[in-house]
Amino acid sequence: MSDADARRLLNLALCAVSLSLVHNGISLMGVVDLPFLATQYSALRGHGAYVGGKKIRVSPTRELNAALVSIDQYAFGEDFQYKNSEAYSRVAPEVERDNG
Repeated sequence: MSDADARRLLNLALCAVSLSLVHNGISLMGVVDLPFLATQYSALRGHGAYVGGKKIRVSPTRELNAALVSIDQYAFGEDFQYKNSEAYSRVAPEVERDNG
């Protein structure tokens, strides 16, 4: 089962369209559009980041282990366990797990 098939089965209308402009290895701008959520994120180097046209800012938290980090299962399909464990393993050493 593909990721898209799993979302259809669960009636989750999720998708995103991402676009970025990179020049000489430097990110100049980016846009992420979530059409089913009617939400768009955008950022322009030197001009900040926005969601729905409203300026947003980064968290003042400096250390990853002091931040609230939430990762859900993002991959479905045949090799979902591998894909998810790869994503988790990148941040797990930096955060404390709470199985709540």
